[in-house]
Amino acid sequence: MNRINLLAALALSALAACSGGSSPATFTGAPPRDLALKFDAQPASGLAGEAMSVKVSIHEQNGQLATGGGNVTIALGTNTSGGALAGTITRAAVNGVATFDDLVIVKAGQGYTLTAASPGMATATTNAFALVYSMDENETVSASNDSPETAMAITPNVPMFGSLTSPEDADYYKFHATAGQIVSVSSYATRFDLGHFDIQGIYHGWDTSLRLRLLGPDKTEMQRMSGADWTRFDIDNEIAAVRIPADGDYYLACDVDSDGSATGNYALLLRLSGAPAGTQVESEPVGQAGLNDTRASAQLLSPGLVSGQYQTPGTGTSDSDFYKIVISEPTHIHLELLASRNGVAGGADAVGWDPVLELQDGSGDLSNPGTALWINDDTLFNDPAIDYVITVPGTFFVRVGRFASDDTGSAPYLLSYQASTVAPEQVASTDLLAPTPLVYGQSFRDAIDAGGVQYFSFTGSAGDMVRLWLEDQSSLQGSQLVMGPSRSADAVILDSEKLTEIPGGASAFVGSPTPGDNELNARQVILQKTGTQLVRVNSPQAGKFGIRLELVGSGIAGTLQSAAKNHHSVHAEEGQLVTISLFANAASEVCGSGNKASIFGNWGSVLCPTIQVFDGAGKLVASTSADRPGQSNFAESMLRAEAMLETSFRAPAAGDYDVVVADSAANAQGGAGFFYALQVWKNQ
Repeated sequence: MNRINLLAALALSALAACSGGSSPATFTGAPPRDLALKFDAQPASGLAGEAMSVKVSIHEQNGQLATGGGNVTIALGTNTSGGALAGTITRAAVNGVATFDDLVIVKAGQGYTLTAASPGMATATTNAFALVYSMDENETVSASNDSPETAMAITPNVPMFGSLTSPEDADYYKFHATAGQIVSVSSYATRFDLGHFDIQGIYHGWDTSLRLRLLGPDKTEMQRMSGADWTRFDIDNEIAAVRIPADGDYYLACDVDSDGSATGNYALLLRLSGAPAGTQVESEPVGQAGLNDTRASAQLLSPGLVSGQYQTPGTGTSDSDFYKIVISEPTHIHLELLASRNGVAGGADAVGWDPVLELQDGSGDLSNPGTALWINDDTLFNDPAIDYVITVPGTFFVRVGRFASDDTGSAPYLLSYQASTVAPEQVASTDLLAPTPLVYGQSFRDAIDAGGVQYFSFTGSAGDMVRLWLEDQSSLQGSQLVMGPSRSADAVILDSEKLTEIPGGASAFVGSPTPGDNELNARQVILQKTGTQLVRVNSPQAGKFGIRLELVGSGIAGTLQSAAKNHHSVHAEEGQLVTISLFANAASEVCGSGNKASIFGNWGSVLCPTIQVFDGAGKLVASTSADRPGQSNFAESMLRAEAMLETSFRAPAAGDYDVVVADSAANAQGGAGFFYALQVWKNQ
């Protein structure tokens, strides 16, 4: 974890490589002396340590593209900062163009240039560019950025640090985007400056947060994410993923939540990415209705991403967008809607939309609902999901609706749809000494006899965060079993040496036997040692079931002993935004308050943690604690809702930092149940 992560490559536009009119020249063998190299795509100023995309073309003296082969080598030109170029520096030209996609300079600096060379050809040099780990807003440098007209340019993937100096202060940033791109924005306020943004008693004793607003090219509000809109003041707000509707300059405004009055320092991280290939667009244009609002007019849905707009006259719960999927063989489907995690859409007077997803079978007719196989309201925050195994081929319908009949909110949404063929049923081992092997990412479906027990095994590493999905009556078509911690049928992860259940968590709600409010059904654990682990499935009744093994992530494993403090070393470069995530539990019993951000926040630990970060001189640079009073009191994020606790800091100097984990209780006993996992994020 203590390394610089390579983020997504910068989106760089390629300049035209060909001159008009005549055909390109060709060459073979040793190229003629009058050939020259040219950078068609070159690095722009951006984030140090991030992969750069570069294209170099070979041209005749008259500028005509010369097609053919030949190796092109990239090197550092101007390098006053002492950086090093990593990646594949030599590539063969294809049809006269050499493409480099993994070049990296892992050091911040100004005035870098790259050179391109090939035997017998004139070399080329890029324009100068700068690489940084972070930037500061204008107000901390030379001027104001308190309006769209004076907005400061913000660079994608480069953290921007700023401050709010009064409750009326607002900071504006500007970026250019093209139609179809996906923009995501993360704020670091509670995590970064807890002493100022954690203000008890301002709003019912909750914390406050940084409000984010996305403005269009006409400077009107497109999206607004605020604790005042969603009553989650302690969680750092984010705009998870919004599709850009048209080319232009867009604006990002940030200020304190309307019901809070705290000021302080913050960081912003903006990301721009291209939409996945094959992204579908809802057939019903924005502002219109009736084109896919019934089963009869349902839009055919293919695996991938759909960009849609939910709009309603507010007349009833039947206001819906309908999609249909055609299943020809047993298939596991997963649909997830992203809308509420972008906040409120439509301007200052708009209200939020609380969406619902429903899966219907093909029974009935096109004008009447079929049998509801799955209905879900909240999975991640207010956004719903569908996770279901269809075993009977046919046409099925997905309804996008709203939770309450008086909900008048409208908003754009992204609906992801994944489908994978289900393997035929297999026979699992009933022998503890010869369990059926599984690997991360694998599914297994079987029938179990009444009173039966089945065993599986998998290999994991210390710090692995493992999620075991259960498929029963609520999520496996045709199953009669009901599985869960409070049910007689269940599946658990065992320590292969002690044959005891590894302490873990479960999703907050087990799918109900009768569809109506289905929730994802999972068990999850943090492995504290490397080796073989076991899964045990048992049931008092016969029936069909399924399990899926998922590696959620890997971290640094730790366990606290009595009154102990654990120390972990993290390296950072000067100016980097570093975030420490701690995974332990949802804390509803341990710390007296619940992690309401995600049903996946509980990992089964009894730890009520504190985190402190010290620099090499022993100076405290960041801290947070899970026992702060409040509704849901953790300084976490919407994009990493599974973490119990997070704290962030801007590295004041390059070096190693000491991350100290302890239990907040004065009489903490420590022991095997006080376990956790840490993840470290740099400029992410």
